[in-house]
Amino acid sequence: MLTEVRLRDAWLLAILAALPALALTLLGLRALRGEEAAVRREAATAVEAAAHTAALDLEAALDGLGASLATTSVVGDDLAVLGALRGLSSPLAGDPFVFDTSPLRLRAPLFADEGPPHDDGPPSAACRAALDTHDRGAALSACVHARGPSGRFLFPVLALDPVGPLDTAALEPWIRQHQARLSGTERAAVRADALRAGRPTVVALLDATTGVSLDLAAVMLDPAWDRALRGVTGPVATVRVAGGLARARRLGDGRLIGVFVGPAAMGTWLSARSTTGLRFRLAPPSTARIDPPTAWVRITPTLGVHVEHGDPAALVRATTRSRLVLGAIAVAGAALALLGAWLTVARLRRERENAALRTDFVSTVSHELRTPIASIRMLSELLEQGRVSGDEQTELFAAIASESRRMGDTVERLLGFGRLAAGRSVATRKRVDVAVVLGAALDDFAARFPDAVIERELPPTEADVDADQLRLALDNLLANARKYAPKSACAVRLSSTADQLEIRVEDHGPGVARKDRRRVFQPFERGDARLSAATEGSGIGLSLVAHVATAHAGRAWIEDTRGGGATFVVALGRYT
Repeated sequence: MLTEVRLRDAWLLAILAALPALALTLLGLRALRGEEAAVRREAATAVEAAAHTAALDLEAALDGLGASLATTSVVGDDLAVLGALRGLSSPLAGDPFVFDTSPLRLRAPLFADEGPPHDDGPPSAACRAALDTHDRGAALSACVHARGPSGRFLFPVLALDPVGPLDTAALEPWIRQHQARLSGTERAAVRADALRAGRPTVVALLDATTGVSLDLAAVMLDPAWDRALRGVTGPVATVRVAGGLARARRLGDGRLIGVFVGPAAMGTWLSARSTTGLRFRLAPPSTARIDPPTAWVRITPTLGVHVEHGDPAALVRATTRSRLVLGAIAVAGAALALLGAWLTVARLRRERENAALRTDFVSTVSHELRTPIASIRMLSELLEQGRVSGDEQTELFAAIASESRRMGDTVERLLGFGRLAAGRSVATRKRVDVAVVLGAALDDFAARFPDAVIERELPPTEADVDADQLRLALDNLLANARKYAPKSACAVRLSSTADQLEIRVEDHGPGVARKDRRRVFQPFERGDARLSAATEGSGIGLSLVAHVATAHAGRAWIEDTRGGGATFVVALGRYT
């Protein structure tokens, strides 16, 4: 029942002690969640700022391109103007262009015409006659440079008419000769007709001789591009359409010149800004997220700068250290709480044991004193009542003297322990023969216990010691050996070196467990509980031995005896 109560107390103390650690852990978890949210908000803010900065830098680069465009000399034909535009210095790799506004079409690509110039215009009389008679062959010969009412060349329409066959080789030279005069819309229409007619070589030739980037070719099909360019009336203006950005300027002769920056160029420019921590790209509209942090800033009606955190794991690593610290604090707090509870229970148990030992000590001392007192009282009463003859009185006086000495030894032992424990007893050293002192103590012990068998090995050894304390220590060691090994012989051996004396008391009893060898020298401590329960004792004898050794600048310890048993060693510092 006592054990159950102690275990319950221990668990209760452990729980109570762990409550502060648990509270600290909960507060730490809340703080950690706040820190994680703060880290992600900070990362999201940095990503959003980077997206806005990239958009502003793009605008600044485009403005710089416009400023260069405004100051660039644009005299000469279309090819000369294109050459001047290609020389503009800008971080953006744009496509220069020259447009006519009536009708709006690309006047000159980046490649020069391969053939001699031709005057494009309305169909000739021969062309109209061939068209009227539906003579496809004659029309192809007479309408090589003719344009229809919509301004589109008639030759590719006739050549790709699925009604009759056409030698592809006849269309390919025409494309090489006229590609410089094809508008983007017309080029796209011819390419679509070639795809429907199953003419892959014509499609490949058109793609190879486009003369403009695919981005510009695609945006030229957008009506919004036409409207935006027609709105440029004078100074340099920015044109924004779904397919990209442009800076354009109208010349006095009606031509529109400028530089177009498409998705490919903007994407390359943005990708070059990417770092380990941030990734930039051109993307359609998207919703910004916090996990992982992303941001999007509009550039064109359908495109914008998309920035995302380049290393989301870094956000986790930023809080991993805090997690580890919090975990360590929680574990350490719980461990300290459990350790504190265990130490408290151990201390309480130790106090209970000490209280029990003190109670046993008082009981034992009372018994040791009561026995000689009772004997002295009884013998004194016999003498007082005259009930003892003259011959027997001498024997009674001797018994009274023996019991008085026994009681005096007990009282002296208690007083000596008290002085030694309080630190008031100081060894009074005198030069004596230690062997003689030990021999006298052995003789006194043998007189009290005639049946004791004690082997002596006491070579003459002179040293400065306190003879009374030495006799007290040896008497306690012999009493301890007799108590636990009453039927076995013991041995007392004296040896010396230049630094110390060693007194060894060997017995052949049950011995002392290694875990108890230091504890038994503490006050009121005894060895194995089962052996101690079978023998009387106050638990102060070995403590007195340790105090005597300490008072002589030495120490006491226990070793195993060969053949079984315990050897108590008292080492005394030697003063010469």
